[in-house]
Amino acid sequence: MSRNPKRAAAMSKKRSTSSSSNTKKPVATPEQLVEQGNIALTRLQPELASRFFSNALELSPNDTLIMDSLADVCIQLGENEKAYNLLLKSASDEPTTNPVKWLYLAQLQQGHDALKCYQTGIGLLEANISTINTGTGTVANSNTNTNLINQICKAYCSVAELYLSDLWYALQCLLCFIYTCFIYIHIYMLYIGVVHVLSINM
Repeated sequence: MSRNPKRAAAMSKKRSTSSSSNTKKPVATPEQLVEQGNIALTRLQPELASRFFSNALELSPNDTLIMDSLADVCIQLGENEKAYNLLLKSASDEPTTNPVKWLYLAQLQQGHDALKCYQTGIGLLEANISTINTGTGTVANSNTNTNLINQICKAYCSVAELYLSDLWYALQCLLCFIYTCFIYIHIYMLYIGVVHVLSINM
């Protein structure tokens, strides 16, 4: 009995298609996606980096470092509301991890809310410097120390700018308070002087 060549070819194609459909494409891990996102950032492709970080966060929704990375990219893309929500959740879940997120969160807020975030971030950064200098945690690294100091200096500059803009009234109140204290001290010293003169003359 002769074999039908057309039928044989169709069966072979069907088996090949079935075999291909059963072969699943390997799924990238969150770590691999984050690495691809960082590579995209070095190539100045924030949109592509955002997709990689978003996919990584879907696979690992509680990873605050991925949240911080995605929030950073969102700020670059002008998606401030999305960045704010990501940073807020990250700060709530792990407040002491990656202190820089507090500085980013401060940039997305105003007034006392921004000041509080700056102060929290600065405090955590200074604690990291103390840990490095005392050698109780991470091995002392001059480059890391310098980077932390630069971040702290920038944060203090941002706080100064905040007082000259949103918190200008608070600075005025503080200056008025200091000036009032000096006036009372001066009046008190004058009073002490008058009492002393009167006591001598009596």
